[in-house]
Amino acid sequence: MKRTIIIPLLFCLSLIAMAQTNKDQEKNNYLIPVDKEQERQFIQDDLSLSFYAEEISRLLIPSNAAFGVIFRPSLFSESSITCDTQRRLLMYTTVDDGKTIWGCVCDATEVIEDGVERMRDKPENYQAPMMKTYSLTISNDALKHLLNLWSAAIGAAKPLQGDQNVLDGIGREFFINGKYARTHRGSIKEGRILRLLNLIGDLRQAIIDGDSVRAEKVCQESVSLTKEFESLK
Repeated sequence: MKRTIIIPLLFCLSLIAMAQTNKDQEKNNYLIPVDKEQERQFIQDDLSLSFYAEEISRLLIPSNAAFGVIFRPSLFSESSITCDTQRRLLMYTTVDDGKTIWGCVCDATEVIEDGVERMRDKPENYQAPMMKTYSLTISNDALKHLLNLWSAAIGAAKPLQGDQNVLDGIGREFFINGKYARTHRGSIKEGRILRLLNLIGDLRQAIIDGDSVRAEKVCQESVSLTKEFESLK
């Protein structure tokens, strides 16, 4: 008799645990909106941060880029994937000399005097890192799929719920039509954000390899993910 009671009870408890796990995974499985004006005000008095923001934009976002994503690892070189919609051109841009934009910026904006680090009044002897850009032309359909994905993912962005605003050492900032959103650690363990990052990784490799077939396949695979983000609005 006890056996027949315990088994259904354990089954019910497992369902409750699964539901709670799914709820926790869903809780922050989206991008976080970024207020660029607020960000500029926050860093305007810090020479290193403000100059870094300028160089990130100058070196990683081509003037003809309509949308894209910027990668800012804490220990590795910065890079970006951007798209020129007029030419249907995907571009992967990365530091090409082993340095980081942040390191070069700090060398020019900070100085150590008598063992004490201080901020300069303005950048001095700045040497930007060498950059390299790979490019790949895509079809109209592929471009449409990527535009839809970026719009849906950023459009579904919302502030974090709970105390999970913790960086994971890698900044990933998406942008389109003057709107910005980033990832956070709590969102990339699994689910749609992990799928988004995996898709971006596949797209980056296709651009580097000049593999149009793979790029088209990745763009087609983004359709179902776009629908998931659209369902969050």
